[in-house]
Amino acid sequence: MKKGAHRKFWGSVPYLAAAALSLMLLPSGPVNAGSCAIDSTCTFELTSSNVTELNGNIDIRVTINNTGPSTVLSLQYISSNTADPLGLDKFGYNNAALVSSISGNVSDWTPFNTAGSTYDGFGTFLSKQNSGPAETGGISGALNFTLNSLVTAFPENSNGAEFVTHIRFGNCSGFVSDGTSSGLESDSNCGGGGGPPGPPGNPVPEPASLLLLGSGLLGLLGWARRKQHLA
Repeated sequence: MKKGAHRKFWGSVPYLAAAALSLMLLPSGPVNAGSCAIDSTCTFELTSSNVTELNGNIDIRVTINNTGPSTVLSLQYISSNTADPLGLDKFGYNNAALVSSISGNVSDWTPFNTAGSTYDGFGTFLSKQNSGPAETGGISGALNFTLNSLVTAFPENSNGAEFVTHIRFGNCSGFVSDGTSSGLESDSNCGGGGGPPGPPGNPVPEPASLLLLGSGLLGLLGWARRKQHLA
C-alpha cells in the first residue's frame, strides 16, 4: 500500500470507529415496556386479556410522561372488536410509587393506593387503584394518574406484566394487560360489536437512543466528507 493510501486509511479510522460504536450501542429491539427515561414520554399498548373474546381484540394505551417533576401515567381505551365500553374501573402498575392525584376523564375515581395486590390471571402488582361502581372514565378521554415521584422503571411481574386495567362492556368485563394471563376464560357476552382495534403503538425513542443514532450518522458523514476531500 502506498504511503498516501496509508495516510487516507488511518485518517478515516476515527470517523468509522465513532460511527460503528454509536450504532452498536443502539437498542436492538423495542424499548422495554416498563422503562421510560427522564424527560421522555413513552406509550405502550395493553392488548392481552383474561377473557378469550377480548384477548388480542382490544387496545388500551398507557402513556408514561416523565417530562415534569413527577411521573404521570395516562390510561385510555383506544378501540376493540366488542361493543362500546362503559369505563375503566381498575388500574395496576408494578411500582411502589403512590398516586397523589387523578385527573382527566374522571367520574368516580379517587386516589386509593393498595400495595401488593393480585389481579385475575395477571399476577401481583406493587400498586393498585380502584374506582367506584359508576366509573365511565378512560373512554372518551384519558385518565391521568400523577405519582408522588419521578419513576423510570416498571419491572415485569411473574406474568410478564407491568400494567393492567379492568374494562366494562355492560354484561361483559375483563382485565387487559401487557402481560400473559394464566386464567383465560370465555365470556359469550363479550362477542361482536364495534370496529377493529387500532394498530399497536410503539414506545417513543429515548433521547439517549436518538443521540447515539445522531452520533453514528455524523461519524459516517465525516468519513464520507474526508474521503471526498482526499480523493
